[in-house]
Amino acid sequence: MQDNQELLSKVRAKVKAIFKETDRNQPAFDAYIKDKIRNDVGQFLFSQTRRRPMVLPVLIEV
Repeated sequence: MQDNQELLSKVRAKVKAIFKETDRNQPAFDAYIKDKIRNDVGQFLFSQTRRRPMVLPVLIEV
């Protein structure tokens, strides 16, 4: 169970880094950020687990 928690914390950090490096004023921001998260997190999880899980990013505007 500890490995799962470590993996999830690394994924959270990766998603936060993706948000910090993107420009929110960019046109089509939602589609771009979803694709970037799906691709980057998918590649990261594959490199760590040798499995390709389905990554479904959901953005909620506050």
